[in-house]
Amino acid sequence: MNRAIGLLVAFTTASFASGCLDHIVHVDGRDPVVDPAVGTAVHATHTDRCSFAEPNNEREQSTSYALGDTVYGCITENDVDFFEFQAPGDVAGGYVKIDLSNVGITGAIEYEVYSVSDNGQIFGHYGSNNGQSIAGYFTAAAGVRYRVAIRTFSGYTSSYDYDLKMAYTPFVDVYEPNDRSEEAKPIPVGAPIEAMMSAGHEFADISSADFEDWYSVDLASGSVHVKLENVPSDVALAVSMVDSSGNEVGSGYSSSAGASAVINADGIAAGTYKVRVHLFSGDPKVVGRSSQFADTITKPYKLTVGQ
Repeated sequence: MNRAIGLLVAFTTASFASGCLDHIVHVDGRDPVVDPAVGTAVHATHTDRCSFAEPNNEREQSTSYALGDTVYGCITENDVDFFEFQAPGDVAGGYVKIDLSNVGITGAIEYEVYSVSDNGQIFGHYGSNNGQSIAGYFTAAAGVRYRVAIRTFSGYTSSYDYDLKMAYTPFVDVYEPNDRSEEAKPIPVGAPIEAMMSAGHEFADISSADFEDWYSVDLASGSVHVKLENVPSDVALAVSMVDSSGNEVGSGYSSSAGASAVINADGIAAGTYKVRVHLFSGDPKVVGRSSQFADTITKPYKLTVGQ
Protein backbone atom coordinates (compact mmCIF):
# COMPACT_ATOMS: atom_id res chain seq x y z
CA MET A 1 0.00 0.00 0.00
CA ASN A 2 1.00 3.63 -0.34
CA ARG A 3 -0.09 6.80 1.42
CA ALA A 4 1.02 9.33 -1.16
CA ILE A 5 2.36 12.54 0.33
CA GLY A 6 6.12 12.39 0.13
CA LEU A 7 6.72 15.35 -2.18
CA LEU A 8 4.19 17.60 -0.54
CA VAL A 9 5.30 17.86 3.08
CA ALA A 10 8.52 17.51 5.00
CA PHE A 11 8.86 14.19 6.80
CA THR A 12 11.51 12.22 8.65
CA THR A 13 12.78 8.74 7.91
CA ALA A 14 11.06 7.54 11.09
CA SER A 15 7.66 8.91 10.05
CA PHE A 16 8.05 7.42 6.58
CA ALA A 17 8.79 3.98 7.99
CA SER A 18 5.89 4.06 10.40
CA GLY A 19 3.37 4.90 7.67
CA CYS A 20 1.93 7.65 9.87
CA LEU A 21 2.14 10.91 7.94
CA ASP A 22 0.69 14.29 8.71
CA HIS A 23 -1.87 14.64 5.92
CA ILE A 24 -2.68 13.36 2.46
CA VAL A 25 -3.94 14.95 -0.73
CA HIS A 26 -5.75 13.26 -3.60
CA VAL A 27 -2.97 12.07 -5.89
CA ASP A 28 -3.49 8.64 -7.33
CA GLY A 29 -1.58 8.53 -10.61
CA ARG A 30 -4.70 9.36 -12.59
CA ASP A 31 -6.19 12.50 -11.12
CA PRO A 32 -3.54 14.74 -9.55
CA VAL A 33 -4.55 17.82 -7.63
CA VAL A 34 -2.64 20.75 -6.24
CA ASP A 35 -1.85 20.90 -2.53
CA PRO A 36 -3.04 24.42 -1.59
CA ALA A 37 -0.23 24.82 0.96
CA VAL A 38 2.53 23.96 -1.49
CA GLY A 39 1.07 24.50 -4.93
CA THR A 40 2.48 21.24 -6.27
CA ALA A 41 0.75 18.34 -8.00
CA VAL A 42 2.13 14.86 -7.39
CA HIS A 43 1.42 11.43 -8.87
CA ALA A 44 1.48 8.16 -6.92
CA THR A 45 2.57 5.47 -9.34
CA HIS A 46 1.44 1.86 -9.15
CA THR A 47 4.96 0.92 -8.01
CA ASP A 48 4.79 3.52 -5.22
CA ARG A 49 1.47 2.17 -4.05
CA CYS A 50 2.71 -1.42 -3.92
CA SER A 51 5.91 -0.72 -2.00
CA PHE A 52 5.22 2.00 0.57
CA ALA A 53 4.88 0.92 4.24
CA GLU A 54 5.19 -2.78 3.47
CA PRO A 55 5.20 -5.19 5.15
CA ASN A 56 1.80 -4.76 6.79
CA ASN A 57 0.40 -8.21 6.04
CA GLU A 58 -0.08 -9.14 9.71
CA ARG A 59 -2.10 -7.41 12.40
CA GLU A 60 1.11 -6.87 14.41
CA GLN A 61 2.47 -4.90 11.43
CA SER A 62 -0.57 -2.69 11.01
CA THR A 63 0.04 0.70 9.45
CA SER A 64 -1.12 3.60 11.64
CA TYR A 65 -4.05 5.44 10.09
CA ALA A 66 -5.51 8.87 10.86
CA LEU A 67 -9.28 9.08 10.44
CA GLY A 68 -10.18 11.30 7.49
CA ASP A 69 -6.99 10.57 5.53
CA THR A 70 -6.98 8.87 2.14
CA VAL A 71 -4.72 5.89 1.61
CA TYR A 72 -3.56 5.07 -1.93
CA GLY A 73 -2.88 1.37 -1.78
CA CYS A 74 -2.17 -1.69 -3.87
CA ILE A 75 -3.02 -5.38 -3.50
CA THR A 76 -0.57 -7.95 -4.82
CA GLU A 77 -0.96 -11.73 -4.94
CA ASN A 78 -1.82 -13.20 -1.49
CA ASP A 79 -1.45 -9.69 -0.04
CA VAL A 80 -3.24 -8.25 3.00
CA ASP A 81 -2.99 -4.60 4.08
CA PHE A 82 -3.67 -3.96 7.78
CA PHE A 83 -4.45 -0.48 9.11
CA GLU A 84 -5.01 0.50 12.73
CA PHE A 85 -6.63 3.59 14.23
CA GLN A 86 -8.12 4.85 17.47
CA ALA A 87 -11.62 6.27 17.76
CA PRO A 88 -11.87 9.78 19.27
CA GLY A 89 -12.77 10.17 22.91
CA ASP A 90 -16.37 11.34 22.48
CA VAL A 91 -18.27 9.87 25.45
CA ALA A 92 -21.25 8.86 23.32
CA GLY A 93 -19.01 7.32 20.65
CA GLY A 94 -19.81 7.62 16.96
CA TYR A 95 -19.64 5.78 13.68
CA VAL A 96 -16.95 5.20 11.07
CA LYS A 97 -17.78 5.18 7.36
CA ILE A 98 -15.48 3.08 5.17
CA ASP A 99 -15.02 3.77 1.45
CA LEU A 100 -12.91 1.62 -0.88
CA SER A 101 -12.92 3.24 -4.32
CA ASN A 102 -10.94 3.41 -7.57
CA VAL A 103 -10.40 -0.34 -7.30
CA GLY A 104 -8.40 -1.84 -10.15
CA ILE A 105 -10.14 -4.21 -12.53
CA THR A 106 -7.89 -7.20 -11.85
CA GLY A 107 -9.50 -8.21 -8.57
CA ALA A 108 -12.60 -8.02 -6.37
CA ILE A 109 -11.67 -6.38 -3.07
CA GLU A 110 -12.89 -6.99 0.50
CA TYR A 111 -12.35 -5.54 3.95
CA GLU A 112 -12.75 -6.86 7.49
CA VAL A 113 -13.00 -4.74 10.65
CA TYR A 114 -11.66 -5.95 14.01
CA SER A 115 -11.66 -4.64 17.56
CA VAL A 116 -8.14 -4.57 18.96
CA SER A 117 -9.60 -5.17 22.44
CA ASP A 118 -10.38 -8.84 21.71
CA ASN A 119 -9.14 -9.24 18.11
CA GLY A 120 -12.70 -10.24 17.23
CA GLN A 121 -14.17 -9.49 13.83
CA ILE A 122 -16.91 -6.87 13.93
CA PHE A 123 -17.99 -7.32 10.31
CA GLY A 124 -16.74 -7.46 6.73
CA HIS A 125 -17.81 -6.65 3.19
CA TYR A 126 -16.68 -7.56 -0.31
CA GLY A 127 -17.17 -6.57 -3.91
CA SER A 128 -19.09 -8.99 -6.13
CA ASN A 129 -17.20 -7.94 -9.25
CA ASN A 130 -13.65 -7.01 -10.16
CA GLY A 131 -13.07 -3.28 -9.81
CA GLN A 132 -16.24 -2.70 -7.76
CA SER A 133 -16.13 0.06 -5.14
CA ILE A 134 -17.54 -0.87 -1.73
CA ALA A 135 -18.59 1.08 1.34
CA GLY A 136 -19.90 0.42 4.83
CA TYR A 137 -19.97 1.65 8.41
CA PHE A 138 -19.75 0.49 12.02
CA THR A 139 -20.30 2.09 15.41
CA ALA A 140 -17.19 2.98 17.40
CA ALA A 141 -16.76 3.33 21.17
CA ALA A 142 -14.79 6.17 22.75
CA GLY A 143 -11.04 5.68 22.60
CA VAL A 144 -11.18 2.10 21.31
CA ARG A 145 -8.64 0.90 18.75
CA TYR A 146 -9.68 -0.88 15.56
CA ARG A 147 -7.98 -2.68 12.69
CA VAL A 148 -9.08 -2.92 9.08
CA ALA A 149 -7.73 -5.68 6.84
CA ILE A 150 -7.94 -5.26 3.05
CA ARG A 151 -7.40 -8.17 0.66
CA THR A 152 -8.66 -9.78 -2.53
CA PHE A 153 -12.02 -11.53 -2.29
CA SER A 154 -11.95 -13.18 -5.71
CA GLY A 155 -10.91 -12.84 -9.32
CA TYR A 156 -7.26 -11.84 -8.81
CA THR A 157 -5.18 -11.82 -12.02
CA SER A 158 -2.55 -9.16 -11.28
CA SER A 159 -1.79 -6.44 -8.71
CA TYR A 160 -4.30 -3.60 -8.57
CA ASP A 161 -4.78 -0.21 -6.91
CA TYR A 162 -7.37 1.00 -4.43
CA ASP A 163 -8.16 4.17 -2.47
CA LEU A 164 -9.23 3.87 1.16
CA LYS A 165 -10.89 6.57 3.25
CA MET A 166 -12.47 6.19 6.69
CA ALA A 167 -14.37 9.10 8.19
CA TYR A 168 -15.66 9.43 11.77
CA THR A 169 -18.87 11.15 12.89
CA PRO A 170 -19.68 11.52 16.61
CA PHE A 171 -23.08 10.70 18.05
CA VAL A 172 -24.83 13.71 19.56
CA ASP A 173 -26.05 12.47 22.93
CA VAL A 174 -25.33 14.65 25.96
CA TYR A 175 -26.77 12.07 28.39
CA GLU A 176 -24.12 9.40 27.90
CA PRO A 177 -22.85 7.49 29.73
CA ASN A 178 -26.22 6.31 31.08
CA ASP A 179 -26.40 2.61 30.18
CA ARG A 180 -26.85 1.56 33.82
CA SER A 181 -29.36 2.49 36.53
CA GLU A 182 -26.61 4.02 38.66
CA GLU A 183 -25.68 6.27 35.71
CA ALA A 184 -29.19 7.73 35.30
CA LYS A 185 -29.05 11.31 34.07
CA PRO A 186 -31.49 13.95 35.37
CA ILE A 187 -34.06 15.32 32.92
CA PRO A 188 -36.67 18.08 33.36
CA VAL A 189 -40.42 17.61 33.70
CA GLY A 190 -42.44 18.68 30.69
CA ALA A 191 -39.54 19.34 28.30
CA PRO A 192 -38.61 16.77 25.62
CA ILE A 193 -35.07 15.47 25.42
CA GLU A 194 -33.35 13.69 22.52
CA ALA A 195 -30.84 10.84 22.64
CA MET A 196 -29.46 8.06 20.44
CA MET A 197 -30.45 4.39 20.58
CA SER A 198 -27.05 3.09 19.57
CA ALA A 199 -23.85 1.68 21.04
CA GLY A 200 -20.23 1.49 19.97
CA HIS A 201 -18.10 -1.61 19.57
CA GLU A 202 -15.67 -1.93 22.45
CA PHE A 203 -15.40 -5.59 21.49
CA ALA A 204 -16.57 -7.52 18.45
CA ASP A 205 -20.02 -8.04 19.99
CA ILE A 206 -22.34 -5.56 21.71
CA SER A 207 -24.63 -6.66 24.55
CA SER A 208 -28.28 -5.64 24.72
CA ALA A 209 -27.54 -3.79 27.98
CA ASP A 210 -25.31 -1.39 26.06
CA PHE A 211 -28.41 -0.06 24.31
CA GLU A 212 -30.17 0.92 27.54
CA ASP A 213 -30.60 4.57 28.53
CA TRP A 214 -31.46 5.56 32.10
CA TYR A 215 -32.82 8.90 33.30
CA SER A 216 -33.96 10.35 36.63
CA VAL A 217 -36.77 12.83 37.12
CA ASP A 218 -38.27 14.56 40.17
CA LEU A 219 -42.08 14.34 40.20
CA ALA A 220 -44.84 15.84 42.31
CA SER A 221 -47.65 13.66 43.62
CA GLY A 222 -50.46 12.97 41.18
CA SER A 223 -50.35 11.56 37.66
CA VAL A 224 -47.52 11.17 35.15
CA HIS A 225 -47.48 10.85 31.37
CA VAL A 226 -44.40 9.53 29.58
CA LYS A 227 -44.12 9.60 25.80
CA LEU A 228 -41.34 8.02 23.73
CA GLU A 229 -41.57 9.11 20.10
CA ASN A 230 -39.50 9.69 16.96
CA VAL A 231 -38.41 6.07 17.33
CA PRO A 232 -35.91 4.89 14.65
CA SER A 233 -37.61 2.83 11.96
CA ASP A 234 -35.39 -0.25 12.40
CA VAL A 235 -36.32 -0.90 16.05
CA ALA A 236 -39.23 -1.03 18.48
CA LEU A 237 -38.44 0.52 21.87
CA ALA A 238 -39.80 0.10 25.38
CA VAL A 239 -39.96 2.55 28.24
CA SER A 240 -40.52 1.87 31.94
CA MET A 241 -40.55 3.91 35.13
CA VAL A 242 -39.58 2.81 38.65
CA ASP A 243 -39.74 4.52 42.03
CA SER A 244 -36.88 4.97 44.48
CA SER A 245 -37.44 1.42 45.80
CA GLY A 246 -37.21 -0.10 42.34
CA ASN A 247 -40.93 -0.80 42.05
CA GLU A 248 -42.32 -0.38 38.55
CA VAL A 249 -44.84 2.44 38.18
CA GLY A 250 -45.66 1.76 34.56
CA SER A 251 -44.30 0.61 31.22
CA GLY A 252 -45.06 0.80 27.51
CA TYR A 253 -43.60 -0.34 24.22
CA SER A 254 -43.71 0.31 20.49
CA SER A 255 -46.41 -1.74 18.77
CA SER A 256 -44.16 -1.96 15.71
CA ALA A 257 -40.77 -0.72 14.55
CA GLY A 258 -40.70 3.07 14.60
CA ALA A 259 -43.91 3.40 16.64
CA SER A 260 -44.23 5.51 19.78
CA ALA A 261 -44.57 4.16 23.33
CA VAL A 262 -46.40 5.73 26.27
CA ILE A 263 -46.90 5.37 30.02
CA ASN A 264 -49.88 6.82 31.87
CA ALA A 265 -49.88 6.39 35.64
CA ASP A 266 -52.06 7.90 38.38
CA GLY A 267 -51.70 8.24 42.12
CA ILE A 268 -47.93 8.44 42.32
CA ALA A 269 -46.18 9.85 45.37
CA ALA A 270 -43.82 12.80 45.17
CA GLY A 271 -40.19 11.76 44.73
CA THR A 272 -37.39 10.88 42.34
CA TYR A 273 -38.16 8.29 39.67
CA LYS A 274 -36.03 6.54 37.09
CA VAL A 275 -36.98 6.08 33.46
CA ARG A 276 -35.45 3.28 31.40
CA VAL A 277 -35.47 3.29 27.58
CA HIS A 278 -34.41 0.03 25.95
CA LEU A 279 -34.88 -2.27 22.99
CA PHE A 280 -38.18 -4.12 22.69
CA SER A 281 -37.63 -5.77 19.32
CA GLY A 282 -35.65 -5.26 16.15
CA ASP A 283 -31.96 -5.19 15.40
CA PRO A 284 -30.13 -1.86 15.71
CA LYS A 285 -27.93 -1.56 12.64
CA VAL A 286 -24.56 -1.04 14.32
CA VAL A 287 -22.87 -2.19 11.09
CA GLY A 288 -23.86 -1.61 7.50
CA ARG A 289 -22.59 -2.74 4.12
CA SER A 290 -23.51 0.31 2.06
CA SER A 291 -23.19 4.07 2.18
CA GLN A 292 -26.78 4.37 3.46
CA PHE A 293 -27.08 4.70 7.23
CA ALA A 294 -29.79 3.05 9.31
CA ASP A 295 -32.12 5.22 11.38
CA THR A 296 -30.47 4.16 14.63
CA ILE A 297 -27.25 5.74 13.38
CA THR A 298 -28.63 9.17 12.50
CA LYS A 299 -32.05 9.60 14.13
CA PRO A 300 -32.43 10.42 17.85
CA TYR A 301 -35.53 9.39 19.75
CA LYS A 302 -37.54 11.91 21.77
CA LEU A 303 -38.57 11.35 25.40
CA THR A 304 -40.96 13.54 27.39
CA VAL A 305 -42.01 13.08 31.01
CA GLY A 306 -44.96 15.31 31.91
CA GLN A 307 -47.46 15.85 34.71
